[in-house]
Amino acid sequence: MFNTILFVMIGLQIVLMPFLKNYWLTGLFAVAFVLVARAMSIYLPSSLLKKSLKTTYKGITILVWAGLSGGNRMAV
Repeated sequence: MFNTILFVMIGLQIVLMPFLKNYWLTGLFAVAFVLVARAMSIYLPSSLLKKSLKTTYKGITILVWAGLSGGNRMAV
């Protein structure tokens, strides 16, 4: 219920924004920055704690992409 209200409110804000090419470019850089920051925030600590976590890089990659599902919807 609250998720629906949130996304409707975001959609209404986008309708009111004027269409400028700079917004698309800024949005593209923002999404790329978030992807890199998310990957670094998971890969770096997990590489330092590799023996104590006992995970593989495949599992860590799943953590990176699984956490982005909601974030990508908000960014787009």
